[in-house]
Amino acid sequence: MARRVALCADDYGYNAAVDEAILALIDGKRLGGASCMVDAPRFAESAPALRERERAADIGLHFNLTETFPGAPRVGALPMMIAASWLRALPASDIAQRLRRQLLRFEAAFKHMPAYIDGHQHVHQFPVVRDLLLRELDARYGVRRPLIRNTASSAADGKSRVLGLLGGRTLREHLTQYGWPTNLDFVGAYRYAEGTDFAALAAQWLRTLKDGAIWMCHPAVRAEPDDPIGAFRVAEFRWLSSSEFDPQRLPASIELVRPSGLLRAAR
Repeated sequence: MARRVALCADDYGYNAAVDEAILALIDGKRLGGASCMVDAPRFAESAPALRERERAADIGLHFNLTETFPGAPRVGALPMMIAASWLRALPASDIAQRLRRQLLRFEAAFKHMPAYIDGHQHVHQFPVVRDLLLRELDARYGVRRPLIRNTASSAADGKSRVLGLLGGRTLREHLTQYGWPTNLDFVGAYRYAEGTDFAALAAQWLRTLKDGAIWMCHPAVRAEPDDPIGAFRVAEFRWLSSSEFDPQRLPASIELVRPSGLLRAAR
């Protein structure tokens, strides 16, 4: 039986290079989902192009608390967010308000709820944040529950293990306990270090990922000067758009699906 994997791109709306890459991968039938940074300045102008592709890919919300945009300053840098989360010292009312604003902006752009939800730098899985997220989604959408990404992974590398410890495993337990749709595996995390061979990482993930996996990616057609991971984005895009990842040439054991297509695997 084929292992279902949803290749999902983060950061739609972040910059033009990211948007172009995501749209190209959707058009190439390689991408199953794209999650949006709705507070980014260019999101309003870039949303229509993604909306035109809704029949080809699921559209999600990339919940952001750590990236500053004009008119939307961050709650804090990632280290502060981690420390404050585990100390239960985050400003809960502010985070809840930010979540509602971002959901409203998504709904205004696409005229429906997100198909799935993840978090920029995985903030959605942190203590306090995950409770606020589930409470707001339950009140807002009731039984029409969007899939929520968890980062509990079968991968054995250090970063994947750390993400699991930083709330990924706990979030998966919460989602399973309360009947929320979620992925059964997670790949795509790696250290953004000089000399990283993305092609080798991708080949390994394809060999080892489990049925029901979300594969997170961050593609871009070029490295913008103010993008700290721009070079890695370009490497991802080049491989994902290459013949090595041609959907027609993938092993029969791999089936590319949307995140919503993982729900069959979860049953």
